[in-house]
Amino acid sequence: MKSIEILKAHDADVAYIESRIEAYNNNLVPPVPTEYLAACIKENDEIVGEVMAEIHFGNVLFIDILWVHEKCRGKGYATALMNHIENLGMTQGCKLSHVSTYEFQALGLYEKLGYTVFGYMDDVPLEYKDYYMQKKLTARNAVDASIKIHQPTEEELEDFSIGLQEYNKSKLRFDCIPMSIGFNRCIKVGDEVVGGILAYAFWNMAVVEALWVKEEFRNKGYGTALLNAAESIAKENNRTIIYFETFNPQMKRLCEKLGYTVYGVMDDYPEGHRRYYMCKKLTADAIS
Repeated sequence: MKSIEILKAHDADVAYIESRIEAYNNNLVPPVPTEYLAACIKENDEIVGEVMAEIHFGNVLFIDILWVHEKCRGKGYATALMNHIENLGMTQGCKLSHVSTYEFQALGLYEKLGYTVFGYMDDVPLEYKDYYMQKKLTARNAVDASIKIHQPTEEELEDFSIGLQEYNKSKLRFDCIPMSIGFNRCIKVGDEVVGGILAYAFWNMAVVEALWVKEEFRNKGYGTALLNAAESIAKENNRTIIYFETFNPQMKRLCEKLGYTVYGVMDDYPEGHRRYYMCKKLTADAIS
């Protein structure tokens, strides 16, 4: 493969890459704006439980944050929050719900609520497992009237993830965790961006958010060069695994050629499409 120069993507380059990816995806799936849902439980004006979710493609509820204060666990608060957010999702057309949870978080709770594991990654984060779970939303959940659910204010939303972050810190050796970084790269012909990759790293992981190559430059090694560049940066920053999600079969085939494996599959995400969850361990001989 001929040498392909990989450049740092500046803000204007990133915005262009994002617009091209959005246009490409909109040709595959009709565009539906992401909806954001949130709810909380308060005691004496203090938030002691919270849930935040997103509705993707109009049919899938993604649980982003679920947290209950230690002093309030065992009271059914987490179940009440989940029942509430699932009910909200169903009123807006959601047919599926999914979540990822580390093994030290809420795996048992989600199983009790009817979620099943469809994939997992080892050593994410560090020596733990990251479980991916899903549930079909078929009927409204019963409401526990004794637990009052509130809509958080905008100010409260700003601090919504703090409780979960502190809980994670109590379980992880943060002195062993490298600093989070973002890294975006592109390929240019003249001044035109003809390919790009958007990625970031946290804990011991690197995540590919998006990969795009202009149509007339596909099958020329540009996608491979961009992925290899992202892997190299991840390794230089002491990351041990790289992963991403895609419902594009072409992207899946490219990454399988580069040593990525499918660790989970979710049907109808978006509706009529299959979403593949793929990862690759970054060992000494992982970069070609």
